[in-house]
Amino acid sequence: MYRFFDEVTVSGASKSTVINKLLQKNVRIFRAECQENGIKFRIKPNDRQKVIEIFDAICYNYKIVKGIDKNSVFGFLKRRWAIAVLFALVAVMFALIPRYVYTVSVDAPSYLYDEVKGVLTESGVKRWEKTSDVDAKNVERRISEIDGVSFADVKVSGSTVYVSVRPSLKSAEIVDVQKDIPLYSAVDAVITRQIVFSGTPAYKAGDSVKAGDALIFPYVTSGEDNLPTGANGEVFGIIGYSATVSYGGSMTTYEKNGNSKTYRVVDFMGLTGKMPKSPYKLYETRTRKVECGFLIPLGFLEITFDEIVGTTISLPYEQAKDAVIKRASEQAEKVVPEDARVIRREINEVEAGGVYYVTATVYAEGRIDASR
Repeated sequence: MYRFFDEVTVSGASKSTVINKLLQKNVRIFRAECQENGIKFRIKPNDRQKVIEIFDAICYNYKIVKGIDKNSVFGFLKRRWAIAVLFALVAVMFALIPRYVYTVSVDAPSYLYDEVKGVLTESGVKRWEKTSDVDAKNVERRISEIDGVSFADVKVSGSTVYVSVRPSLKSAEIVDVQKDIPLYSAVDAVITRQIVFSGTPAYKAGDSVKAGDALIFPYVTSGEDNLPTGANGEVFGIIGYSATVSYGGSMTTYEKNGNSKTYRVVDFMGLTGKMPKSPYKLYETRTRKVECGFLIPLGFLEITFDEIVGTTISLPYEQAKDAVIKRASEQAEKVVPEDARVIRREINEVEAGGVYYVTATVYAEGRIDASR
């Protein structure tokens, strides 16, 4: 801990004698405390040498814990000028950056985002504008006037302007009763369930349909009459996603081998350092951006390279079978939509002319109507 006073402890001596000796030499004493066998007090660092000479001359038992004087501080900064400059820059940044906008954080639905950004730009809410010039109430009012916005909140904190937008509830969809177009299937599938808002379903659960088949007709039946209405609804079915891999005696597989290298690139006030190159010939890249704080616009981009190695296998099919099936399965899984519900998986193997064809199929339930 840095102290700007020396702490002196004297033992085995008269307290009054110690104080008188020091005052005779014009040594100022601070926070004097009497102890069981002596006295403890503080002095300024520039009186240190006087105290040493006084106590050495009369052979007093003493101890001095040195503090810091002005010359020591200035001497340290002079020898470490780069550190001094850095501290000065940080001080200036802490003083100035909160006065200017550096980040504009917008929380708004994607379909309103561009309009909200347009209002912010027109209102002068952008980087390096003074935070004192941001009229939050006026910006809130203008954003609230956008069609589809029910609420807007604008706050300034440090160098960041936070904008929160809440949409109004969508009005019920009006179906055009003159519309005479059926709702078609977009894929081959087996129907599992359907929600019909208007119209008449063409199939029931368990029926197979082809891409282009009408799923819902644009009418409803009343007695012997078919009354026109819009064909509207959601139809779900089981869809097959397939991938085929051939094996003629050899195959190269690619996998991560566990080696990775991570680099960090500094991002300061929108300026990014030189991007690193991968140390590996084959690799996958992962990136992650980290913000260090809102007062100082400093962060870094973390880039990780994962090494991938290729392994060529030349084996009879029976021995290479597991690797071939694995590749086919991975390729089939890649095309399955994230929101689909997987029902089952199948593997089909066919040999023709000494070449083996492995087909992996993933059956998953999802929307099959063309309006999805």
